[in-house]
Amino acid sequence: MDFATLFWVGMGFGALVSVAHYLTSVQEDGGPMRYQRWRQALVMSRDQRREAHAAADMDAVSIPVSGIGMGVAGIEPETRAAPDMDAENMAKPRISRNLSNNEVIVLLSSLRGPDGKQRYSANAIYKFVGGDRNTVLALIHEVRDGPTQAVFPPLSPEQRDLRKELRLPVR
Repeated sequence: MDFATLFWVGMGFGALVSVAHYLTSVQEDGGPMRYQRWRQALVMSRDQRREAHAAADMDAVSIPVSGIGMGVAGIEPETRAAPDMDAENMAKPRISRNLSNNEVIVLLSSLRGPDGKQRYSANAIYKFVGGDRNTVLALIHEVRDGPTQAVFPPLSPEQRDLRKELRLPVR
């Protein structure tokens, strides 16, 4: 025999001796060997499972699990303000996959009924959308009140004369 064959025979024998020692080792003095404890645990667990299944009259059920993770890569989560005292609505899911919560608030706060009045109150919109109450109400009021009127400084005499020449309305 050549050296390589002797080497692998020795390695195999060493592995067998190691496994045999591991299985026959005793944790406590006078206690059972490891393989005996494993065999006893296996027999006991199988008996307990059989009794439990027979008592419950159950068969094994396979539940499929998706291999795709729950998180979607590439989509940034919506940033929200810190919750206030009314934080019980913070756990509500998004209303639409395509619209952000702010866009839904703008949509609902701009809807009007046939009589021309607001269709939904600010509190109803807040209950529907959830989130930070102060932030939601501020956005609703911003949409409903419309943009603020710009305040311009008074015109100088030169500007007034130019506006007259160009036939622009005088402010």
